[in-house]
Amino acid sequence: MKKMLKICLVAGFIASVTLVSLYVAMSRTPRCTEIENELHIEGYYLMKESATNESLNITCMLYLTNRWRESGYIYIVAYVMNWDGLSEYRAEEKIGEIGANKTREIGLPLVLRRDSRKIDILIFEDGLLKMRGHIYLKISYEPYPLVNESKERWRCSISASEFSQV
Repeated sequence: MKKMLKICLVAGFIASVTLVSLYVAMSRTPRCTEIENELHIEGYYLMKESATNESLNITCMLYLTNRWRESGYIYIVAYVMNWDGLSEYRAEEKIGEIGANKTREIGLPLVLRRDSRKIDILIFEDGLLKMRGHIYLKISYEPYPLVNESKERWRCSISASEFSQV
């Protein structure tokens, strides 16, 4: 009986030491209990503003959704790229914070030219690049000199797009 009691006491002591060690180890281990916010582009549109012989002024409307938690400070940089891979135009928009589970409408004024090929969009949160995306364009310019010299026609359509988390 005494032998059994000693075995039970030793087993209980070992179990207690093991549980205390596990508790201490787990309290020092960083946990992933906090969910970070997530940014998503829910939609985008190109709105024509004005046109000249040389350029087409548009506003790129982005619908940026923030999920789970309030975001940090957000700003967006957009580049209009030509066929040679050179930037023709740059626009920057400071957004600020977006509340949890909210969507913001953001307008980026851009200038397109005849050789514009795509719009590169970079989304930063607290100075860190969080998302990047591309909108590929098909652009053509057709002057109508026979009808009226002041008339011209710009055609602009989206051929493809992609947005991803970084």
